[in-house]
Amino acid sequence: MKLVDLIPINEKKDLGSAAIESIRMLTDRNSHTRARAELARQLGDKRLINAYQGLMYVEDLLRDANNTIKAREKLDKMLFARSKKMFANHSIIMSVF
Repeated sequence: MKLVDLIPINEKKDLGSAAIESIRMLTDRNSHTRARAELARQLGDKRLINAYQGLMYVEDLLRDANNTIKAREKLDKMLFARSKKMFANHSIIMSVF
């Protein structure tokens, strides 16, 4: 048995068109943070889901999403890097944001 045989190969999968459409619709309705939370759900990343939910709570409480942009940008780096690793159709996903 070779060492290569012991290393699991993680193939990228495609995010379904229904999920992509859901994200696109949220973005079209100006719900950018909710769209990102949906992508985090599709990734199954509980930490990012909780972070975006917390961000949505603050945005709703303050009625202002502009003051949370810096936090969202930092979360976005993690979210989109994870999406790129997991989904083969990452470029299509990015086109709906």
